[in-house]
Amino acid sequence: MRNSLIAAALVLSQITRVPRTEEWIPVRVVSLNYPIVAAQAQIAGTVQIVIALNDRGIVQDIVSETGNSILAAAAERNIRTWKFGRLPGAGKTSIGRTVRVTYVFKLEDVSHSTTPQSKFMYEYPETATITVPRPHWQPRR
Repeated sequence: MRNSLIAAALVLSQITRVPRTEEWIPVRVVSLNYPIVAAQAQIAGTVQIVIALNDRGIVQDIVSETGNSILAAAAERNIRTWKFGRLPGAGKTSIGRTVRVTYVFKLEDVSHSTTPQSKFMYEYPETATITVPRPHWQPRR
């Protein structure tokens, strides 16, 4: 009986100790519209950026690691408007003041759309998805 209680306590302690990969999380996320030029050129893709934060959670520096330059520029402008906060219990050290965010830009095939409107969705902990209907060009008459 005692051994089974010790084993259960060990399993429980491992379940509750989830490793934290980031000390900082977004506390204010600002939506982003799909860049018009990119939508017209039918450019889609993923942009991965790494940001450095100051001790108040404000973006200080940005490095785009991957992605199309038009999409990366839009993602960089957008991430500057976000605000980050420390996870509860993360401590007061300066370690972990970089955060990785992935922006996914998608063109959606739809049967008809009167207005190409962007949809923005943030998926915790690090993915922002921006979707817009794929433009269908009609010849002028």
